Amino acid sequence: MANLLLEVKNLRKYFEVKGRGTLHAVDDISFSIEKGETVGLVGESGCGKTTVGNLLVGLLQATSGEIQYSGRNILELDKRERKELCRKMQIVFQDPYSSLNPQKTIHDILSEPLLVQKIAKGAALEKKIQEVCSQTNLSLELLSKYPHELDGGKRQMVGITRALTLDPELIVCDEPVSALDVSIQAQIINLLMDLQRSMGLTYLFISHDLSVVKHISRRIIVMYLGRIMEVSETDEFFENPLHPYSKALLSAVPSILKGKNIERIILEGDVPSPIDPAPGCRFCNRCWMVLDKCRKEEPPLRRFRNLNHSVACHRVDFA
Repeated sequence: MANLLLEVKNLRKYFEVKGRGTLHAVDDISFSIEKGETVGLVGESGCGKTTVGNLLVGLLQATSGEIQYSGRNILELDKRERKELCRKMQIVFQDPYSSLNPQKTIHDILSEPLLVQKIAKGAALEKKIQEVCSQTNLSLELLSKYPHELDGGKRQMVGITRALTLDPELIVCDEPVSALDVSIQAQIINLLMDLQRSMGLTYLFISHDLSVVKHISRRIIVMYLGRIMEVSETDEFFENPLHPYSKALLSAVPSILKGKNIERIILEGDVPSPIDPAPGCRFCNRCWMVLDKCRKEEPPLRRFRNLNHSVACHRVDFA
């Protein structure tokens, strides 16, 4: 695809847990993101969403697989090349307080990426800071403040502004509004969408809130216990979810499916341990549609008919 910006192939991240085994945080996942697109990554806490984001921006080292950015496998780059690529790939963290250095002013926080990357200093640095503050409507009066002097919404605006200082192409948004009040959430989401339109940004938007993801994303990826269960265009996903887990997630937020009588699906059983997971579908012990085959064979992620919609489920009729 000519507009392909990021392609993840068979990505894995395992952690050795002393005395217990191997934790499969991210287990053989593949997906792609086109330039200017927003892809939502959803799933329960602990499914591996944040680990995926950290792998993309280099905060974690992958166990195996490929992360192709503009045709280059970033996992094979040396330290200098990786540092240069950091300019193009940035992250906005979930907690806007813990992600900002409490001992630095907002001015120093915004200056740091430019100084580390040796992009600007002196008058040029000041000009750049004013430019990015203008893009996010961050008041210049806040530059002399410290993070603790700002409310949550303003702190998250600082996090977004910091991500923009290096003129990135791709921003990983890791639950960027989950710690904020609803009214502030809307402001941040609208800001992200405005920035995307004006700057041509590409987002991987990680969230557990399907109503937010529906509003901002063109496509949705559903993860469960380190694996991808379903990938679909947003409208198709909300109209015709295929995986039982996706249906359960949607049933928990009926307000976004107006006009439809959706019965709440209560998942029974505990989420299995990601340490040395058993063969078969990761969701089988909580699935009300489980087959014997599901317990023995892990279903591959397959395209559903001729749609831009893929699912990993033995129950789905692909004919």
